[in-house]
Amino acid sequence: MDLPDGWRYAECIASAIDPVILFMKLHLGHQKQEMENFIRKAAQFMEYIQMPDDSWYGNWGICFTYATWFALRGLAAAGKTYHNCLAVCKAAGFLLKLQLDDGDWGENYLSCK
Repeated sequence: MDLPDGWRYAECIASAIDPVILFMKLHLGHQKQEMENFIRKAAQFMEYIQMPDDSWYGNWGICFTYATWFALRGLAAAGKTYHNCLAVCKAAGFLLKLQLDDGDWGENYLSCK
């Protein structure tokens, strides 16, 4: 996908969806088509960069669990749910599979290696 390098990170893409949606609510009709295209493309990109293990790679924090939370938040903001998006279903499975008995995920900086 054709995006500037800084926007290829799951955390950046996912975090950009919420303010665009808020802008659309505050400024009804202003560049509506462009905003909807951004949200659609951002969600598609999030689905495209999902890792084979159903996570997302984190570039700004401790890795896979962290980025997966960002990705799920962004996809949810774009209207994606467990019922209409395979990426969300797979990510939920990833998180449930890794969660420890105490509720933590136990991920640390070594996970990124």
